[in-house]
Amino acid sequence: MSATLRMAAAFLAALSPAFAQDTLDPAFTKIPFDSWLTDRDQSPFQWSARTSGGELANLQRLRARVEITVDGNEVAKRQGHGELVFFVQFSDSDHRRYQSHGTIGLEEVNEAASKSNFVFTQNALAAPGDYRVAVGILDTKTGEHAALERMLHIGPLKNDLLPDSFQGLPAVEFTEASDPPDGWFQPQLTGRLHLPLETRRDTRVQVLVNASPSALGLKYRTGQVNNRSMADVLPSLKVISDLELKPGNLGVSVFDLTRRQVLFAQDRVDPRKEPLDWPRLRPALLEANPNKIDVHELTDREQNPQFFVEQVRRHISAGPAPAAVIILSGPMGFPDGSDLRPIELAEKLEGRVFYLRYHPTPVRAPAVVSSRAYEGRRRGISTLEPGFAVQEPLDQLEPLLKPLQPRVFDVYDPGQFRKALAEIMKEIGRM
Repeated sequence: MSATLRMAAAFLAALSPAFAQDTLDPAFTKIPFDSWLTDRDQSPFQWSARTSGGELANLQRLRARVEITVDGNEVAKRQGHGELVFFVQFSDSDHRRYQSHGTIGLEEVNEAASKSNFVFTQNALAAPGDYRVAVGILDTKTGEHAALERMLHIGPLKNDLLPDSFQGLPAVEFTEASDPPDGWFQPQLTGRLHLPLETRRDTRVQVLVNASPSALGLKYRTGQVNNRSMADVLPSLKVISDLELKPGNLGVSVFDLTRRQVLFAQDRVDPRKEPLDWPRLRPALLEANPNKIDVHELTDREQNPQFFVEQVRRHISAGPAPAAVIILSGPMGFPDGSDLRPIELAEKLEGRVFYLRYHPTPVRAPAVVSSRAYEGRRRGISTLEPGFAVQEPLDQLEPLLKPLQPRVFDVYDPGQFRKALAEIMKEIGRM
């Protein structure tokens, strides 16, 4: 990571919470922001702003980004008291405004700040359309300020397989740069995807989420691969929880194969009446931490694969209605000597199994890494040898499911997940 990004990431911790769509940020009431935009006699800040957008995010919404860069010398000469405050405002075609702000504390700045630029980034989720993006900067000690505007066009997805999914979403919602798992799930968002699923008959859909640390072998047994997978898996779970089954029922179960424990279960998930219970799910995900595993929990670990088999068996065979089991997991390896017998069923059952296997991009870990990435995607200390490439393990979950003839989707990016979800919805609708 460059010096610029390291400094930018460190200061992102000072971000104030974003505000919901159609709600004005109270910080804007303290300044004449509209006047700033027309004021020709602005303070001579050495800064720039760049907007971009249209990329599909893991939450299956279109991302917009505002990046404000301030020259390091500009920041260094203001060290001491006060803050630099960054203001971001989106205005849509209906002249509705969506506002957020963030700060950098100048008391923490030193002379070394002049060696690198400072970058403030505000991400948002935006519906297709044209936006006027206004950004401003304020030195609270001196009152010096500057503002500018940019136009941003967010185009619709090409050949979209879920064209109605954006229906009813807020035009703009800001995301927060918070630590996992909040940064992955973004619980403050109020928008909900429009994903109606008409089924031919009453159908049970069970989502099984593998939150286990992936095995990297005996020498390098860390949670890095799993954490990077969960950065994709958790947003996918949030998306699937927006499914509206008619008729049918959606359930969610999160398990840890290392401990052979079900960490979270919600028998009924309805986006309108009973949304996914984040206050209960969040602490469960924090428990799935490889650094918290007790040595006693590693006993009988050769049975870990069969714990997974039992979870699938229980949900595919429960109840009279046909079942669809959707498995969300990164590639999972098991220790040598593990019981890798595939699932066995007493009789052929009417149901389908869909396995979404997430492949995070391999990274090369330096000797020591201390970083905080945008959107809280990953954070931590690595003690791996210099140059060691963190690679995913050979997946041993798929062979366990072979008798069920699972439909396997290998997911490398949000677009592939969107395509997989559309196909899964179509197949469930035909059950």
